[in-house]
Amino acid sequence: MNAKYFLILLLSSLVVLHGCDKLDDEPYKANLADFLNNNKPALQTFTVQAGVASEIHGAKGCTINFNANSFYTLSGDSVNSGSVEIQLREVTTKKDMVLSQTPTISNNELIVSQGVYYIKALQNGFELRINKLNISRTWSPFYQFQFSKVFLGSIVNDNFSWFPPDPGDSAPLYYVHDSIFSGDTASYQMYLRSTYYVSQNYNWINCDYFYTDTTARVAVFFPTADTLTDYFFQSYLVFNDLNAVLRYGHYTNNTIEFYNIPIGLNATLVTYYIVGGKVFVASAPIVVSDALSTPITFTETTEQGLLDILGGL
Repeated sequence: MNAKYFLILLLSSLVVLHGCDKLDDEPYKANLADFLNNNKPALQTFTVQAGVASEIHGAKGCTINFNANSFYTLSGDSVNSGSVEIQLREVTTKKDMVLSQTPTISNNELIVSQGVYYIKALQNGFELRINKLNISRTWSPFYQFQFSKVFLGSIVNDNFSWFPPDPGDSAPLYYVHDSIFSGDTASYQMYLRSTYYVSQNYNWINCDYFYTDTTARVAVFFPTADTLTDYFFQSYLVFNDLNAVLRYGHYTNNTIEFYNIPIGLNATLVTYYIVGGKVFVASAPIVVSDALSTPITFTETTEQGLLDILGGL
């Protein structure tokens, strides 16, 4: 056979094989995407008027105030009239964090959440910049309330991470102000003072504080007999006494690995995957210790069974 045509045939075969692999992956992606879309915190929509002060109330308890001059086009022009659509998701529980895929980590350090929100402003289908807003909510002090910072969320290399304000910025672009305690509740207000917010594609914001305990940080491992590289699995370490959730750091040799975890914390591992509409889940309670290795076994459940596990965390 002519070498030129042999090479063409070989390359064509490789393309076909690669395409088959990609197609084989799609059902697993679709199963996971459908599950998350059906169960993550609902997208709420509101309509406000540009050019006047306005207020919206989320279904899970947050109040958001916009100023008369809160909205700008992406090119920097002030929007002073017309209707503006506000999209909002409120992530108020650890179950919500897992289902919205918003783990609490920043610069590889554990952070503790006191409110996660997805906010987007649109006019006539075009996204607007938000110059300034105020968010407040009543928060039960089941978790220790501390002075917090506003973190902005972004996806980098398929990993979600939170970015805090630059500590060297003498006039921060965004900050938390007026933490107020009253009886059994605490409330806070969050301000964004710059077009930096939406111009950098940050629609997720979080009122968080760094977990600053001085105990050593360690890695923990969860070996399994299942070959998870065949599936698009999700794995999270959910902390019992903190409003914090971490996504796994690495998977190799049939072992799920988490890194830089404060020693001594009580947590629960939840790992799941969905194949052909069937849900498989593994869960294990742990106390974080140096080089902890806890084998896990997957069992079949239902979507509601998985949701019940997440709801009990």
